[in-house]
Amino acid sequence: MHQFDLPRILSVGAATLALAACGGAAASSTPAASSTAAAGTNVAGQLAQLSGSKLVLSGQNGATNVTVSSATRVTQTVAGTLADIVGGVCITATGVKDAAGSVTANNVTLMAKQLMNGNCTTAARAGASPRPGGSPRPGGFNPSGGFGQRNGASPPAHFTFVRGEVASVSGSSVTVNVTGGGTQTVVVSSTTRITTTQLASASRLAVGQCIRATGQKDSSGTIKARTLSIQPAGPNGCFSGGGGGFGPGRPGGGAPSPAASTA
Repeated sequence: MHQFDLPRILSVGAATLALAACGGAAASSTPAASSTAAAGTNVAGQLAQLSGSKLVLSGQNGATNVTVSSATRVTQTVAGTLADIVGGVCITATGVKDAAGSVTANNVTLMAKQLMNGNCTTAARAGASPRPGGSPRPGGFNPSGGFGQRNGASPPAHFTFVRGEVASVSGSSVTVNVTGGGTQTVVVSSTTRITTTQLASASRLAVGQCIRATGQKDSSGTIKARTLSIQPAGPNGCFSGGGGGFGPGRPGGGAPSPAASTA
């Protein structure tokens, strides 16, 4: 089982972005794709250059300089397995609810409880995905990986999501104490995509990674990162959508929130 110590989960982006696939572009004077929120500026890109505490993130519109320090919270999202789903872990799952009320998951995201301020079942932190009652962002539903692929498709009937704390696991059946009260059974199959978010350090950074950074921008345009997240690439690169990387439709990606009900 992976040691959890964060993610995404920590993005404050709200603007819609359509980023190109990762391509290792060099730095330029044009700002990389970013958005500004109350907590600072959010930028997503491929790590094109790395020199000590200085990073260059390359996006569709160019490059952005980012600096990290000992105060920067670095997290990394990695592939997980069913064995990572244990009691006490925070879980977000998306899938289809059957007639018996169980949700068969196509995507599961895990994180340690301490990364959610010690409580999985309270209101989601800023940037957590999906949002209860949220409507889909541009991109539509991707049958192979949930939301995020720009194919214009709609989610299947009874598509829903579950967010809360794992209460127990029996085989592939997971009981979740859900946000707002009650429990929900989530079934994890061999095709369910499982990811875990854990605390990391700046030493894990490497050129070519998909990165999301949030922080204050100084007068030179450099972002002093408060949080920095290392994300897995999708099938077509950092910003491809469809089950990896950032996906189109939101800075730093992740699946847009389904329009379906919240379990």
